[in-house]
Amino acid sequence: MKHARFLTALLCILLIIPAAFSQEPAKKRAAQTRGLQSESAVTQGLSWLARHQNPDGSWGAAAFQDQCQKSTCDGAGDDYYDIGLTGLALLAFTGAGYTPDSKQTYSNIRFGDVVSRAADQLISLQLSDGAFGAIKAGYKFNYNQTVATYALADIYALTGRDDYKEPLARAVKYLVQSQNPGQAWRYHPRDGSSDSSVTGWAFMALKTADSAGIEVPPEAFDGIRSFFNKVTDPQFGKVGYTTRGSVALMGHEDPQKTVVQPSLTAIGVLVRLLAEKGASGPVIDKGVKIIRASPPKWSSDNAGIIDYYYWFYGSACLYKYDGAQGPIWQQWNKTVRSVLSSSQKTSKNPCACGSWDPLDRWSAEASRVYTTAINLLTLETQNRLGK
Repeated sequence: MKHARFLTALLCILLIIPAAFSQEPAKKRAAQTRGLQSESAVTQGLSWLARHQNPDGSWGAAAFQDQCQKSTCDGAGDDYYDIGLTGLALLAFTGAGYTPDSKQTYSNIRFGDVVSRAADQLISLQLSDGAFGAIKAGYKFNYNQTVATYALADIYALTGRDDYKEPLARAVKYLVQSQNPGQAWRYHPRDGSSDSSVTGWAFMALKTADSAGIEVPPEAFDGIRSFFNKVTDPQFGKVGYTTRGSVALMGHEDPQKTVVQPSLTAIGVLVRLLAEKGASGPVIDKGVKIIRASPPKWSSDNAGIIDYYYWFYGSACLYKYDGAQGPIWQQWNKTVRSVLSSSQKTSKNPCACGSWDPLDRWSAEASRVYTTAINLLTLETQNRLGK
């Protein structure tokens, strides 16, 4: 009886470990979505996303407000990034183990239907060459492309469905062909420039697809490693944006007045840890030291302290570095969960309940959909990355 009660309790509080970055080479892994407590931050966040999904299955940086009821959530962004936002929101559901077959219903919405509509919408937007939509001058096309590819890779890894396989294979082929030869990616296909942020998403997409059985040429990963070697300072372990020592800033930011979190270092360390099983060394250790020196904090005046993007990559990096029982991960996870739990909108704000306010440096473009999805991915770190 004690054993049975213990198993029942586990089923009530744990999330499924999804397929992303799994070392298992199988093309299909069973998606056994475990019951989530309705009060949990993850379920509340997913419920907000579900309520603000467009009828066609997408999420819109501005159009999410069309789905608000009784009151309007603030935090609209630029609708050019709707494809990437749809991929990111879908990843938040697959990160909790939800698939089109999931039966759980919250806020009178079946999460399996949410997942199905989102995946179908991404596929409907894919062009014959594998691209998700057209390139528009002045915009960061590859964020849409890499995140959408990552989302298709994750749902295919969970389900093994044939109707996801072919679109994913085309997306992977497009991503590989758009890589700068011997290097990585920036905003547009083969534009001659690479940056750590876009390349991080591209790596995650290709790594997930590769683990799910979709062929990825070794040269693609070789280029990624070469690029991160190029932008990493071996003396201190700090990773730059496009070159060693460079940082990623919005066009209006003053680097002397803005706190720049070590997001890029977290990306670089994560790539090193995942690109080669058992990777270790002084460059990784130095990068981890930088990340540990800047734990998640909440600040009313912000000034760059609040950085959901950094918290996401920092969480993934430290989990893979230290393991589930490691003291470094345990301390970071405790801190980031406390910060996110205390800042998530509550029932006092009915429509916004479950979301996070768009307060970090990237929210002006990416919207409340982004802040909610990226924070859910952070909370799902251990489930997503597995052992």
